[in-house]
Amino acid sequence: MPVDKLHYWWYTVFAATAAIGLMLNSFIVLSNAPYVKKLPPSSFLIFWLCTFDTLAILNNIIEPIHMLAHNTSEYNSLICQIHGAFAVTFNISSLQLCFGLTLFRYLVIVHQIQVPRVFPAVYTCYVTLISLVVGLLPFMLSSQRFTYDFGASNLYCAPDWTQQDTGSMLVTWLCFSIAVGTLLLLVYAYGAIFIVSARVVKEFQKSLDGAGVDNTVQLNPCAVSASNLNRSRSNSPSKTAAVVMNVSAGADAQKRAELDAQQSELMKQSLIMVTAFLLGWSPYLIMGIYEFFTQTQVSPEFDFFASMSITIYDVINPVIVYIYDREIRRLCRRALSAMFGS
Repeated sequence: MPVDKLHYWWYTVFAATAAIGLMLNSFIVLSNAPYVKKLPPSSFLIFWLCTFDTLAILNNIIEPIHMLAHNTSEYNSLICQIHGAFAVTFNISSLQLCFGLTLFRYLVIVHQIQVPRVFPAVYTCYVTLISLVVGLLPFMLSSQRFTYDFGASNLYCAPDWTQQDTGSMLVTWLCFSIAVGTLLLLVYAYGAIFIVSARVVKEFQKSLDGAGVDNTVQLNPCAVSASNLNRSRSNSPSKTAAVVMNVSAGADAQKRAELDAQQSELMKQSLIMVTAFLLGWSPYLIMGIYEFFTQTQVSPEFDFFASMSITIYDVINPVIVYIYDREIRRLCRRALSAMFGS
């Protein structure tokens, strides 16, 4: 059956947005791949998160491009089941890596636990294995024909959340558990991280106030001019001590300003990461829960909106990674410099 006008625009918008996400995630992966063993734990997990996002986007973009190229809304059912299994595997991997990354930061910052250096590599292997099992579970139980199908928008192949057979229900509950668990941990952990950061800054400010530091002192300790220091050499020891105390107070005030800036930056980062994740995954999660409990598909329009929300999140996430992960940003800049010879 030929593609109608509405689906033509849906396929075009989805494919174009996915292509942007594919390029951004691929750039981060290719720029950091040669140095992956040297990446710090947090960046290591982010690298694999972008890798699985790249694979998920590549898997999803094939279907609309095929339909646009052949001007048909029909797709081979067996290939659709394979796409559905890959979609579950890659997306569950991304969600679990997001969970692991959040847990890692929470343990280190909030509880100050020294996480073993092998944790990222071991956790990534665990994630890959578990996700592969979840994606292939319907095939193992010989129920794949019921589990994976096109969504209401006819845009992509994914689990059919309305099915109630054993294989479908297992995949559904596993996917829901991982998605909801990641969402709840993300909100709780970054909230706790922000609270701890605010408490540290507050305690530091108290220590400065208790030491009698003048809050109005200049933030730059180097603001004491060389001429003032030279004059202090010929003055009394008390005047010289006053100059030194002024420099010390300026250094403490600058440290306070730096901590305030770090707190503000951490709050901004936490809000952006949590908001992006919620906006990206919540519509699809709500759709899946609705279809599972009502055994009725949502409208094609809402299905398109839910799938586009995840696709847009896949575009935004590498931008967030580039902005807030210093090591990945450094390697990306090195790659850009090598490409453009600057």
